[in-house]
Amino acid sequence: MRRSVHNLPHMLPELPQRKILVISDRYPPNAQGGAELSLHLMLSASDRKADLLVVTFNEKAETGKLYQIDGIDVLELPSQAPWPLHRISFAAYRKIREGKWAWWRFIRLAWLTAIYMFLAWPLSRIQARSLAFDVQFVRKGDVRRIIDFDEQRTGFCRRMIHEVVRRVRPRLIHADNHRSILAVHDIPRRGLSIIGVVRDNRFHCARPDQSMMIGNRMCGLCDIECSEGIGKVPESRRILMRRTRLYRQDALRTMNRIVVTSQFLHNQIAQFINQAKLQRVSNGVDRLQMVLRSVSGVAERPGINILVVGMLNDSKGQEELVRHLPTLLEKVPDVTLHIAGRGEDTARKIEQLAKDLDISDRIVMHGYLGRAALFELYASVQIVALPTIWPEPFGRVPLEAGLARRPVVAYRIGGLAETIVNDKTGILVPHLNMRAFINALIELANDPRRRRKLGAAAAEHVLAQYDSTRLTKELLALWDEELSKV
Repeated sequence: MRRSVHNLPHMLPELPQRKILVISDRYPPNAQGGAELSLHLMLSASDRKADLLVVTFNEKAETGKLYQIDGIDVLELPSQAPWPLHRISFAAYRKIREGKWAWWRFIRLAWLTAIYMFLAWPLSRIQARSLAFDVQFVRKGDVRRIIDFDEQRTGFCRRMIHEVVRRVRPRLIHADNHRSILAVHDIPRRGLSIIGVVRDNRFHCARPDQSMMIGNRMCGLCDIECSEGIGKVPESRRILMRRTRLYRQDALRTMNRIVVTSQFLHNQIAQFINQAKLQRVSNGVDRLQMVLRSVSGVAERPGINILVVGMLNDSKGQEELVRHLPTLLEKVPDVTLHIAGRGEDTARKIEQLAKDLDISDRIVMHGYLGRAALFELYASVQIVALPTIWPEPFGRVPLEAGLARRPVVAYRIGGLAETIVNDKTGILVPHLNMRAFINALIELANDPRRRRKLGAAAAEHVLAQYDSTRLTKELLALWDEELSKV
């Protein structure tokens, strides 16, 4: 039988049977955010590596492959194509677009997809897909992240995971974050328990960017009243967002147990989930030995150096901080702002803004850095700034800064209000009060003694509260508790 991108069994290598299946949308080395890193740190500290198989996805993959990282077996699978072609792999989608006679193949596939969209049953699904078609193609919107009830429910990734579960026959599934939870929530539970780990805001907020923000105001009880640039969202989009949020919450309710990483997330999820199912297990920090090797012998840069770490986008607030950098320079003339993270569009905006303000020589763009290089950069600066606008579900940067003995200035919002202890490990200021933010930076810039005191307290706090070995034991205890029930 010939190999086919549509034939799931032929895309999978021979799989070992494992007791525990961990599913994550991304996983190192194909990781982009703190969620995947946090998961890997926990699993790396586990003594159950022989019982584990991690399943993850990659847009560049054409077929499934097994690899090992830090003693953990990982199965990497192809990602799925964007809606409405989500029933095929991204690799197949790319071949259709780029191959010979691509236009004919694409038209043929689009026609078949149209038939699938509008002849599918039940009637409610036809209506929903019609609304999605209206948003995607008529209004020129982007529905890829607000139609989970269709894209995740009938997509390629879910079918792949169900096939993997059938072959591996685990007793426990650890579904890490919302896409993994949606992919496994309807798997038959005979002899199987599923733990869902919530690491972001998507079970509460249906916005594509999960920002939980309406303009400059953090929303509370969600009625999909968020804006999309100018005015309110179109009614079609509003209906789709409501339906997706309901689908996500219904899927989460099917989990045998639910783990959240912060009290902020606990408060969100407790609004619609029985609290008896909920357990908090925080994210852990990097191994201290690795950090010490990275920072050993690193001298502080001359002057006052402020570091901002994170994905470069509007929600992280880097551009807004750059806009107010001249005010800081008036009080602290020897300031240099260092920005680390990936995001080409925002990086270009920052560079242009710096040029317009004539402060290009005061900004250093480092791009994305590996762990060792990042901690070396932490050790070379005096202050870490987090002008994050949206409510971070957790926020790893204060933990990393603490290991490097650096104080953090941030807004008092989301998980950052938990990982930073105000006036002990850093300074928290009122949300979006940039004047207070700049004043806090000026205060620390002019008081090296206080910087050292806050940095030392931050290191002590992080090691006491976020040790990966201890937190991994909490997670393993939860695994054992669920395994004892099946």
